[in-house]
Amino acid sequence: MTRGLGAPDVQLGVLSIWVHGYQYPDALDEWDGNWLRVTARCVATGATVEVSGAILDTVGVQTFQRELTAIHETFQGKAVLGSVEPELSVEVQAVGHAGQLEAAIEITPEHLHQAHRFVVALDQSYLAAVVLGCQRVIARYPVRGAGGRGA
Repeated sequence: MTRGLGAPDVQLGVLSIWVHGYQYPDALDEWDGNWLRVTARCVATGATVEVSGAILDTVGVQTFQRELTAIHETFQGKAVLGSVEPELSVEVQAVGHAGQLEAAIEITPEHLHQAHRFVVALDQSYLAAVVLGCQRVIARYPVRGAGGRGA
């Protein structure tokens, strides 16, 4: 826990994500209604990068959860968390038959002048908690409209 944010909603190795709510709580359409206000922080040896704002959407979180579930079941493939916003992107890739994973995290508070990339080795034991975190986010902030074309 840091700076009063509490425990993160989603934790993937060095990446923590807190979801604060819908960007537009009264919007029920697929365009504006699915954007989430988040804080994401990546902390590794010698570096801490944090971003905040409406940079993820419910459709992206739901897709990430489904793709992570598939990796957990088959030990193959990749899962991507991202959006049209450039501040945060995560790609988790299965890299072996023994449940080994690699997570590539791109995070920046200022995409025109900065680029930060973290690559982390993980194993499948991390996936269940990440999937559960994504499921909890979607339970609190369901996908609105016809599937969220704003994703």
